[in-house]
Parts: sequence; C-alpha cells; structure tokens
Amino acid sequence: MNYLQNIATLYQLDPLPCGLPEAEITAAEQRLGIRFPAMLREYLLTLGGSEAVNQSFNRLLPLEKIDFDGDYLVLMEENQSVFLCGIAKADLAQDNPPIHIGFYTDETESYKWQPHLPDTRTLLLELAYTNAAMGGLHYCANIMDEESTDAQAARFIQQNRTEIIELRQKNQRFYTDGFHEIILLCFAENGNANGVFIGTADQNRFDTLLELFGWDSWLYTSYDDEDEDDEECDEE
Repeated sequence: MNYLQNIATLYQLDPLPCGLPEAEITAAEQRLGIRFPAMLREYLLTLGGSEAVNQSFNRLLPLEKIDFDGDYLVLMEENQSVFLCGIAKADLAQDNPPIHIGFYTDETESYKWQPHLPDTRTLLLELAYTNAAMGGLHYCANIMDEESTDAQAARFIQQNRTEIIELRQKNQRFYTDGFHEIILLCFAENGNANGVFIGTADQNRFDTLLELFGWDSWLYTSYDDEDEDDEECDEE
C-alpha cells in the first residue's frame, strides 16, 4: 500500500482519486514556466482536491497561488504564516526533490531559506498527518502540557502503535494503527511526553484514545464543539 493510499485510508477518501484536474495543473506549470516534480504532480492529481487533507491546518497553496520567492518555489504555508516550505529552483528537475523552509526576517524584509526535509514526499506526508491531528478529521483532541500527559499511556502508544519513521523529529513522533488514526506525541528536552494530538474518523477509536489518556486530561476534544452547538440551540 503506497503513501497516497495510506492518506486516503486515514481520511476515508474512497474512491480515489480526489485530485485536481490535470488541465489546471498544466496551466499552473505553464504560468510558472516549469514542470512540477513527479512526486508533487502525482500527489496533486490524486489528493490535491481534498481540503481536509491539504488546507485544514497547514496549507498546501492552491495552484493559482503557487509561485516563486526568489530561487524557491513556494508550496506550503504554516497555519499562522510563521514559515513557508518550498523547492529550490535548481532542484525542480528531480522527481522527489528536497524541501527548504523559509522564515520571514524583518531586517531584510524577505524570507531566509534553509534545508528542511530530505524530499517532497516527506513534506506531503507531514502535511497530511499533521492536519489529521489538528482538525482535518472529524474526531480530534489534544493535550498540551507534561503534567496532563499520562506517561504510561504515552509508552503504550510507543509500544503498541506503528511509528511513521520518516516523520521522526527530535521532539515529536507520529504513530498510527493501520492508518485509521493518527497520534502525534511531543516530547520535552528531558524526554518526557508533554503533548498529545490525535485524529481519526472513527468514533470508537477516538473514545478509546480519550479513555487511554484519561477523559479529564484533554485540553480540547471535538466533543467540546458539539457541546457548544447544543448550548447555542438551547439559547435559541
């Protein structure tokens, strides 16, 4: 099962593709005077049309907004516009080129770019799985401090779920169970888990994870939104 199908399984996108029309992709390429790398092009054709996957938190730019910032083709924007991600113009001929990250600097009033991820596939995985844990799926929740993060529950996840190794970073790990749920564990400098973000389209899985870490431990769950909706209805 390839990575596109794994993302589709997580978001319950059936059948595939749910991509962008090839004519629109080609038009964007012609406007830019390039051809998108093969990995990016395949992704756009297969999953590029899903707002939940691509724009629910961090944002894959729509075709009409993809453009160059100096020597970098900008593809993605962090949800608070803290940074951009893109491909160096010199790397565009590669099928799966490395990704650079750009931070805006007031001194130069421009973005300063530096190496970030080994390839484009990793960026697309990170986008899809981060968004899944941050609201792209119907059921999501988070804990954002060490005191509220049950250490035993975190160890259970590490021992009983499959880590998505290519997304491993010093302070965070992604885990899944057959791509029916995503668990993002964050870690403090001392190695203790100090944050949990979960996302799934399956309510039973969601409830199981909420119970595992303790119902009262969560800073936010998507059930909170349902409670607010009920209160608004009562007021009306």
